[in-house]
Amino acid sequence: MGTRGLREEALRTLPLFLQRVALEREGEWRLVSGEEPADVLLVDIDQEGPSEGPGATASQEDAPVVAVSGDPGRLPPGQPGLVYPLRAQELAEALLRSAGAEVSETPEPESPAGLSQPVPGNEGNPPAGPCSRKVAELIEPLRREPPGPDLRLDLADGHYLAVSPEKGYFVTTLHTGGFAHLCPDLTQKEWQPIREGLPEEVGHRGPIAQLEWLLAYFGARDGLLPQIPRDAGFTLQAWPDYQVVPMAANKPRVWAYLKGHAADAGTITEATGVDPGEVLGSLNAGWLAGAVRSAPVTTTGPDTSKGGSARTEVIGKIQQRLGLQPGGE
Repeated sequence: MGTRGLREEALRTLPLFLQRVALEREGEWRLVSGEEPADVLLVDIDQEGPSEGPGATASQEDAPVVAVSGDPGRLPPGQPGLVYPLRAQELAEALLRSAGAEVSETPEPESPAGLSQPVPGNEGNPPAGPCSRKVAELIEPLRREPPGPDLRLDLADGHYLAVSPEKGYFVTTLHTGGFAHLCPDLTQKEWQPIREGLPEEVGHRGPIAQLEWLLAYFGARDGLLPQIPRDAGFTLQAWPDYQVVPMAANKPRVWAYLKGHAADAGTITEATGVDPGEVLGSLNAGWLAGAVRSAPVTTTGPDTSKGGSARTEVIGKIQQRLGLQPGGE
């Protein structure tokens, strides 16, 4: 992978992020050196100056480009793009999309076409409640192809969400913690099309993938989203991005357990001691983000012979790997 014009802080974190991509996804990604050709270029479209820093390389006409910008609205629609500050999971997805465009990879069969249509045979786990059904309904237009019009969702106390499916980003007056209070108010809300474009003066903006995660984690805690199969267990496909949902909200015990087991929501709740709603939120958000997948249920339970020390050790390793201090849960 090569770079052109990236910010200094992004260049410092890229090697670590690429290590995580190599560990958590198939394939190997690294920064090029010298005159070595690059398979993919990360290009800061806000900069006009020469390329500098790790992975710097000249333009290559045959290399796919992933645009990077401080303004999500500047990213080319329909193409892989990233917004500062860079995040490991979004970087991985952008790199895989760029490679997929070149090698014509087919989508994973587990990714459902319709978000609000239940999967037959879902008897094993909690069915979708009113909030989970509403979240599935709200996320569906964000994933349509071709993208639809810009949308706005008016919330309580004058707050709102506005999203541009075509440009791939959203804006909101809510801070991250504010999403925890969306339900049950969310069940009464509907997207409204807007013509004047997204507001500029807001408290937060980010990529649509982040909005999907936040809606599913904080808004869908009364059952599994309708599109998730409930006749199997769940297992970890990739570590969650704690820069999207802070560790204080996103309990690491769920992810640590899923790393070594495949289990249904009830088993996960009992084994980890995490509130059932938070377990469901983790599964819903993880499924949408590609961090959780279905798998045959593991018949053997966790090893408790050492008084939970094994589980504590796993959690500590996760925190260390993500650069988080132990006890930040």
